[in-house]
Amino acid sequence: MKKGIESLLVAIVSLADLLIIRMRNRRSDVQSNDMVLVRLDAIGDFVMWLDAAKEFRQGLDGRVILICNQVCSEIARNTGYFDEIIGVNYGKLRHTSQVKYRWSMHRLLQGVHGGQAIQCTYSKEIFSDMVMSAVTAYEKITIDSPETITSRFTYRLAGPIYQKVVVTPRNHIMEIHRNALFTRQIVKREIQSGVPLFKEVETVRGKVPSDKYFVLFPGASEPERMWQIERFAELAERLHESAQYGQLKCCLCGGKEEAYLGEKFAKRYAPKEMLIDRMGETSLLELIEIIRGAEFIVTNDTSAVHFAAAVNTQAFCIWGPWEYGRFLPYEVELTEGRNLPVVCYHDTKCRNCLLDGVDKTAECRQYIREHGIRKCLDAVTVDDVMERIEQKMCGIINRAGE
Repeated sequence: MKKGIESLLVAIVSLADLLIIRMRNRRSDVQSNDMVLVRLDAIGDFVMWLDAAKEFRQGLDGRVILICNQVCSEIARNTGYFDEIIGVNYGKLRHTSQVKYRWSMHRLLQGVHGGQAIQCTYSKEIFSDMVMSAVTAYEKITIDSPETITSRFTYRLAGPIYQKVVVTPRNHIMEIHRNALFTRQIVKREIQSGVPLFKEVETVRGKVPSDKYFVLFPGASEPERMWQIERFAELAERLHESAQYGQLKCCLCGGKEEAYLGEKFAKRYAPKEMLIDRMGETSLLELIEIIRGAEFIVTNDTSAVHFAAAVNTQAFCIWGPWEYGRFLPYEVELTEGRNLPVVCYHDTKCRNCLLDGVDKTAECRQYIREHGIRKCLDAVTVDDVMERIEQKMCGIINRAGE
């Protein structure tokens, strides 16, 4: 109930902001060679977009200016794809009490000019339109985002901001491929969808273990999307007891807010000498380098699975098929030489509950109340994950050590 009221307040305040900002929509009659890209979503989605993002620079005479969620700024800076990066505190932008911050950002963005300003997020929120209205550009372009009943009015209200709307298929397609389809229509040349590639950053490798190791990433954005920590501990012990993986240390990674998971894991995990605890100790770039150095990673549905794909480390993602085909499994056109994530899941009749807008079933909601986890995720066993690891990694680690 509280979340519903908060969401309603955010929507009302945002609508008021957008009405005012739309009237002040800044459009230039002067052509420019600079391009402004707006991508405000979270880390995982942002990483998946980077393969398409690199295409905007090719053949462009001017600068590429990126406006992004500030949590992604460090990653964006390391790619070298952008000449200027403006980080937005998305949490403040979404909060009803942060009117002062919203208007300070609007004043800042009034100084951003380009020939084209492009809103690149498929499932955009009203805040992307607010940012786009503040930017000055000759042509403003957006992707044809899906309308929902709750967002229909805001989408129509924001419509006049844009001179062009690029349409991509409404059926279920992989997000990386959708990004490529959208970008093709902007840059007007054929490009193929592929996995983004992160270059190595030597200066942040201090946290990378010296011994051979695998990574476990037990956190997630919501508790109901987190496989039980007891199962992560059991999986680590099973790996330690096996002939093929017994020599590998277990490197535990996650954010500061997930440190409690590390404590629970340590109580359950018997071979303490095999544990390397990096929970809450790494920056994003340090985490990426740890994942790069791992033999493989086992993770929930988090940004870590997309980091692994971007550094070509084999990932095993424990998952429920709530958005099957959009973010996972990976389906891209360029796959040669790339280790694509393996998803560990059981199919369900209620597949795509988030993707199709039908939300969780009553049975699933009741299951979450009783067990604290989605039913489809709880169905994945330690045996399931071990089987996927053995199928994919069979002989690889031993051969690498020869």
